[in-house]
Amino acid sequence: MNKFSSIVKAVALFCLLAPLAVQAQTGRLVDHCLHSQALAENLLGDGPEHLVLVYLPPQYDQEPGRRFPVVYLLHPYGATPRLWVSPAFEIHKTLDSLNREKQVTPFILVMPDGSNRYRGSFHLNSAATGRWEDFLAQELVDYIDSTYRTLPQPASRGVAGHSMGGYGALLTAMRHPERFGACYALSPCCLDFEEQFLKILKEPMLAASKVTSLEEFPRLHWRVQVVIAMAAAAAPNPKRPPFLADFPLQEHQGRIVKNDLAWQRWLKHDPLTLLKSSQANLRQIHLAFDMGTSDTLLSLTRTFSQALSALKIHHTYKEFDGDHSSRLKERLTTQALPFFSQVLAQKMVDETMNQRSK
Repeated sequence: MNKFSSIVKAVALFCLLAPLAVQAQTGRLVDHCLHSQALAENLLGDGPEHLVLVYLPPQYDQEPGRRFPVVYLLHPYGATPRLWVSPAFEIHKTLDSLNREKQVTPFILVMPDGSNRYRGSFHLNSAATGRWEDFLAQELVDYIDSTYRTLPQPASRGVAGHSMGGYGALLTAMRHPERFGACYALSPCCLDFEEQFLKILKEPMLAASKVTSLEEFPRLHWRVQVVIAMAAAAAPNPKRPPFLADFPLQEHQGRIVKNDLAWQRWLKHDPLTLLKSSQANLRQIHLAFDMGTSDTLLSLTRTFSQALSALKIHHTYKEFDGDHSSRLKERLTTQALPFFSQVLAQKMVDETMNQRSK
């Protein structure tokens, strides 16, 4: 009877402690509604409150004296941060598993909102849509550093994203190596504006320039919406209704006319055009990106990688079997998240000694 009683007690104790053991290996997902001054100033009428999701690794609560690197993950066009925690991705559970199996060193994951009335901000500063670049690189980073136990240094801060988010991640890292020390762009769009917008999206561009009413936007094809969103981000013009933006291509009396002044404004946000002037910045960051061999944007990433190599700028470029969204969860799990685990500093470093050789 005593033996039986001991077994029952042992089983009861195991049942009591097992959930605690699992809980100890589970991170926390925190919702923030962040008021942004940078985004309050826009002509679209979008509100200044934006959702930010934060994943804290299990070690954050287990080791209260420890500070952590931070990765910012940007969603694609037409999505919100909720995408990353939806059943299709459940990135918080993926990170729990990677942390539990010690396949990554722990870091905080921040998932901000990059959507607006045009379904995507492209993370650019714009008089029409708001100062999204300032929001990401300045306001959000400062907020996260002041709210959580981060390692507040570029060597411990990375930015990643898919498609529009990949473009935003790469361009933001190019422009702000003083804030971000690493970037992984998954199937990034828009790396070569001429190829993407004057060729691949030529017809949607012409269609966008013919739209006369803002109310038509929700019914437009998504490719036309993308062009409008980028126009408002890259070339805002408060005097050009209905979208408050300039398009570089228009059709006039059956002829396609190029607006060179508008195009030059677009090119100020073109990664390929900015490469030479951004060499010093790019040499300071760990850079990686990928693209599917069936993706219509494949030629853009190949051109961009070749241009980086020609300038002897170190980077990692990988191709995979699939299209624009193929195996995204797998690529996050096996490539992007481990990449940041490897390259981000886990302790405070002397930034003057940390810059990569030029």
